Amino acid sequence: MALVGLYSATTRIADLDSQRHVSNRVYEQFCAEGRYRLLEQHGWSLETLLARGVTLRPAATYVKFHRQQRA
Repeated sequence: MALVGLYSATTRIADLDSQRHVSNRVYEQFCAEGRYRLLEQHGWSLETLLARGVTLRPAATYVKFHRQQRA
């Protein structure tokens, strides 16, 4: 079963480098947070996942760049 959803994240100052670029690691953290929020919306809370021994191992991550951060 595929779950589809939209997750919006706010970039923090600490997420940016000196050129105002978000690092790949931050994008991956956004994706992880989105996955857990999506699962929770469909009845799979973190507590449920842990109790059932479910672990997430993403096979791939797709990130779409929209625009550069502005000061």
